[in-house]
Amino acid sequence: MTRDVREVGGAWRRFQSHAYPSPSADLAEYVARYWAVSWAYEEPYRQLIVPYPNVHLTFRDVVARVQGVVPGHQIKVLHGRGQVFGVAFRPGRFRPFLRAPVSSITGRTIDARHVFPA
Repeated sequence: MTRDVREVGGAWRRFQSHAYPSPSADLAEYVARYWAVSWAYEEPYRQLIVPYPNVHLTFRDVVARVQGVVPGHQIKVLHGRGQVFGVAFRPGRFRPFLRAPVSSITGRTIDARHVFPA
């Protein structure tokens, strides 16, 4: 497979923007960081996602999802224009919201309404 030139030397930065706002002091016990990504690709781009030991709450296209800790690298295909806003929970701090072992969602993505019904 030939390497995509957009992967080399940080060229992807011309097509994506990233922001990492800090959580408020009252949420910092649970939330490690917020993150926001937007992109614009005319041709599909295979984005490598490196795993971190965090549970993420994400919002994309009016859909909210909870993603458990991912056990390995992921590839997300980005195409067209899009954006995602995410909440990265501190390791070990999502269980009070899930009300179950966090291991029960390892490697899984679930509808956020199962955790946050309101």
